[in-house]
Amino acid sequence: MMINRKPLLAIWIALVASLGADVTDSMSAPTIQGTASVIDGDTIELPGERIRLDAIDAPESSQLCLDAAGKRYRCGQKSAFALANMIGRSVVSCLPGGRDRYKRVIAICFKGPINLNAWIVSQGWAVAFGLVLSRCRLTGEHERNEPKRRDQGNVPAYGKLTN
Repeated sequence: MMINRKPLLAIWIALVASLGADVTDSMSAPTIQGTASVIDGDTIELPGERIRLDAIDAPESSQLCLDAAGKRYRCGQKSAFALANMIGRSVVSCLPGGRDRYKRVIAICFKGPINLNAWIVSQGWAVAFGLVLSRCRLTGEHERNEPKRRDQGNVPAYGKLTN
């Protein structure tokens, strides 16, 4: 199935701009590659750059959530571990789209052909907004993985947050 990327590109630029990111020259920025260190479920570090995965939100590393039975668990840690296990020691390639208010690069990142932004959402360890949610819906990833999230007891996405 061929997807016309021009409308998606326009949505992505609008999303990044609405988040207060600097999109100047973002489409001509070189790909950032390297072995990643996972900070949390939506942030990685490649040599010399901290990268925020675009259009997703994952719990902070120390954050607790409630499972379906109401029991607390370390959803932030589990989200980070899931991403770290997926990446392993593989080279990660990121397509930068600007910087956020903390000066992190905002990017869509890949392990080979796997979109890590969409993957972490499809596993139930992050929630999507904007482009990633649109991509999940277009490819059916979102619908295919709903049963997995329900089976894990963490619907919506990574579960209820605790105070």
